[in-house]
Amino acid sequence: MILEKFDSEVAPESDMQARYAFDCLMEHEMDPDTPVYPYDAWVKGIRNKSDFQENHRWIVWDDARAQIIGSGFIGLGRTDENRHLANFDINVLPDARRQGIGTAVLREIVAVADEDERTVLGSGTVQHHDAEKFMAACTMSQKILERRSRCHINKVPQELIDDWIATGEKKAAEAGYSMLFFPSPVPAEHRRGFIDVTATMNDAPRDELDMEDWVLTEERLADRERRQQTSGELEWIMVVRHDETGEYVSFSGIEWNPAVPQVLWQGGTAVKPAHRGHAIGRWIKASMLQKIRTEQPEAQFIDTWNAGSNKWMLAINDDLGFSPYLWYTDWQGSVEDIKKAVAK
Repeated sequence: MILEKFDSEVAPESDMQARYAFDCLMEHEMDPDTPVYPYDAWVKGIRNKSDFQENHRWIVWDDARAQIIGSGFIGLGRTDENRHLANFDINVLPDARRQGIGTAVLREIVAVADEDERTVLGSGTVQHHDAEKFMAACTMSQKILERRSRCHINKVPQELIDDWIATGEKKAAEAGYSMLFFPSPVPAEHRRGFIDVTATMNDAPRDELDMEDWVLTEERLADRERRQQTSGELEWIMVVRHDETGEYVSFSGIEWNPAVPQVLWQGGTAVKPAHRGHAIGRWIKASMLQKIRTEQPEAQFIDTWNAGSNKWMLAINDDLGFSPYLWYTDWQGSVEDIKKAVAK
């Protein structure tokens, strides 16, 4: 095998094409029913850098340097929170597994994490995949089980959507709430309220994850919007406002890439604790789904992720027509223990 650092900014076109072919093979193994991004969209994505994360990538070629058979990634967050933590990803083609490739890549990842004074590494696997045995062998532990759910848009009864919207509007009128919509980038008059309400996502269950609250700032929001513009990705946002105070108490976002218009990704959805019990979650989810049906005829399904222990949001999603699609396990382990496990 030939292990190399991979920089998408300077990699020759032949290497980029080989990396894209490898990524498509891995995506097909993990998730054969979801369309992959076309090459041009993939290139924009892998070259799209955040000012708040430093990325390191590796590729592994076969001995003839004819095909990429493995890859590695680690992202080092450049934020005030979670400075102890870094997340990584390793992929190896099925025929190349159990030959030490994953271990060799993880050795490089650990070296980068250690140099940056990270103490905890995290990664994710599809449930029952070969990668679970690899994670366990590297002394990592299962910390949370996440459910990826899929909603086939045209299979949701229109009567259900209408009922949730009507009920939500009635309760909102009684309690003094109104709904607002805007596409990304977030307009100036909504930015402070939107940033504030997104912090509610930190209430979502984390089970045993060693992870601090994530903080959205004006600078990080602007960074995300810049990256959306660079990649061509789009986002719709709905918020619910408490009219008496002007406070934004709920939000929901949908993201997609026009290069793959049939696939939509549910971003965060949350309601502040003090404003729960008014059917706001169902109102905002149904309203977004109705807008998608009306204005995005090419959209076929929406995917969303939730902790398996988040029974409240899972109940809303299930009632709206989402069903389990894939289960993922998030793993974490100490850098010191992993370093010992992969030592030569």
